[in-house]
This record gives sequence, C-alpha cells and structure tokens, in this order.
Amino acid sequence: MGVFNERAALASSITHSIELVDKQSAIFALYNTNKQKSTRNLSRESGSFIFLQLVKQVLHKMSSSEEATKTSKREMLDTCRLYYRGNKKAMEDIDKFELEYTSDQAIKWYTENSFIYRLINKALRTEDINALYTYRFYIVDLCTCLAEQSKELYDSASNMHVYRGVRMPQKEIERLRESVGHLISVNAYFSTSRQLNVSEAYAGIGSTNISSDLGSVVFDIEVVLEEYLTTIVADVRHLSRFRDEDEVLFDIGTVFKIQSMKYNEQQNYWQCRIITTDEGRAIAKEYIDLKQIELNGSNDIESTFGDLLFEMGEWLKSRTYFQNVAERRPNDPYILFGIGRSHYNFCESDQAMSYFRTAYDLCMKDNDKRLTLAATICRYMCRVHEDC
Repeated sequence: MGVFNERAALASSITHSIELVDKQSAIFALYNTNKQKSTRNLSRESGSFIFLQLVKQVLHKMSSSEEATKTSKREMLDTCRLYYRGNKKAMEDIDKFELEYTSDQAIKWYTENSFIYRLINKALRTEDINALYTYRFYIVDLCTCLAEQSKELYDSASNMHVYRGVRMPQKEIERLRESVGHLISVNAYFSTSRQLNVSEAYAGIGSTNISSDLGSVVFDIEVVLEEYLTTIVADVRHLSRFRDEDEVLFDIGTVFKIQSMKYNEQQNYWQCRIITTDEGRAIAKEYIDLKQIELNGSNDIESTFGDLLFEMGEWLKSRTYFQNVAERRPNDPYILFGIGRSHYNFCESDQAMSYFRTAYDLCMKDNDKRLTLAATICRYMCRVHEDC
C-alpha cells in the first residue's frame, strides 16, 4: 500500500485499495452455444446470461414517468441511509447526492462515490430483485449517460484494446478455459483500463500475497467500434478521481466472445482474450419472441422478465418481482398468475388458489376473454389440489 506521512494521504490510499478490490471482483455469466441450443429450456447459468440482457429494458419500463422516478429516488436514498447508518462520510455523500444530483451526472457520481457503485453492483451480482427495483432510477440514468458518452468512442471509428485484471478462484478460471469460443457477460458495470500495467496491478501480478485458491487473470479486450454494433462503452477518464488509470466503463449486460485463454509462465497469470459481440442481443430476442408466442402475441417485457426468473428456479425472486409490478398493474391477470405460480411451487396452496381465482375471474371479465391464460390457470388450480 505504501508509506505515508499524512493521515489524509493514508486514508485516500486505503479508500482506493478498497475500491480496487471491489472493482476487480466480478461474477461472470457464460452462455455455451453448444450446450444451450435453444432458449426454450434454460440452464441456470444461461438464464443469468439472458437476465443481464433484459434487466435494463425492465428497469426503464418501471421508471417511465416523472412520478415513478421521484418515488424511486426517494426509495433509493432511504435504503442507502439505512445501509450506511453510523458511517458519517457515506451519510454526508448521500445528503450531498440528494441536494445536488442531476441525471447527467450519473457517471461522475458512480466513479467518485463508493456508496453508489458498491450497492448497485452488489445488487446486480446477486440478481437481487428488490434492490434493483429500489435503485432503478439511478441505474436508468447511468445506462443513459453511458449510451451518450459511448457515441464519442464510435465517432473515433477505430477499434481499441482495453484491459481488466482480476483475481479469480481456480474453479472460475477452469470455467473460462472450458468456454473458449463461447459467450460471456459480466453481472455488473464492467470497469477496464487502457493501461495494461494498471490491470496487471489489479490482478496482483508480481504480488507474493495471493492465495493458492486464487489465480491472476488479465482480460485483453478488443472493442469493435462499428456503426452496426450496439456495445455501450464509455471513456470515463475525465470523470474519474484516478485519471491515471484511464478508465473505460462498459454497460450492464455487455457480451463478449472468449477467443483464447493462455497461461504466461514467466509472470504466472492467465491472459484471456475476449472481443465485443452483438450475439447476446440475438439470444435475448429469441427468448422474447418465444415468450411472445406463449403470451398470445403480447410483447410484455415485464411479464417476460418475471417468467425468466421463474424458469431459472428463482421462485421467490419471481414472486417478489411480480409483486412489485402488481403495485402498478393490480388488475393484470398474468401478473397475479405469476405470483400465484410461485406460491404453488412453495406448496403454499391457500395463497396460490387465492391468486389463481382472482386471475381467472379477471381473464373472464376481460373483453378479449383471455382464454389461453384462463386455461393455464385452471391447470394450475388442478395441480394445487393434486400436489399440495
């Protein structure tokens, strides 16, 4: 960490070291195109991959009005204050955020204030539906700002290389080795650097304090900046406290293809070469199109997202999510069916039947007589009597 003569310099160094550890930790979602031939029957990991492709669309939908944005901001600040109670510095930052924040400053606040990026990236990595719903207003702002900043890189019209250094469990490294030629997405905003030496430091190359359970990995990332691609990536160096790191930030759900995984014998680290790709969009579209057929032609991204969570085996998260949606759509039979279905999977028969009956009645009262959904609900009601 270094030797310091001033307390302020020491505090700054400690803060930077904490942020370094937090930024270099990452959880990956892999999509094996050989094993996952179709999105009809998803594995847990393939579901997580598609989760990252859809989550932005859903959060945008949930923050589509000025009133919804105000409510979301208030909920987020209340949650942050509860989490950081007793932390004077964080509480001061939260108060400042409440007074001074504007939507166009989202990147600046993300790179300068740890109270935001830690909570949001934690929520993304754990797929915490409640937390993501709470932070939705800021996530939408940050995604929007990154998209705007991204245009500047695309205008440069030349591809670039950036780097990311991490310390990873050996079993995760083995997963990467087995996934060469397949797709990878990161469950967070993905911080990288134009400087290889910065990423080598993050990976702990040359350090003698790395556990034998961990290995050093440097991602060598080729960023393809062609007009037809939709990768959102922004140069945020001018907004960062640590400008010498030359930070480049990727949006949530950015997809890469793993090109190679080679071990550097001299410096004892793995070099993983990856390249940006649009293939993730095609996979998400296939899933959305499939759900549209199941939903009788409805292009309802909110229902699709809840179904995805359910199909991943995340029944509680699916129920929590549908309950949040129900606050805005209390008389939507599919949303109520989604809540009841999760109760059924937990063998909570009374709660399941209550939601199923209400959803069925709403189907039959609908002018369009949602008969397909009504039939599905009837099948589930029969299952309740048989199984619970």
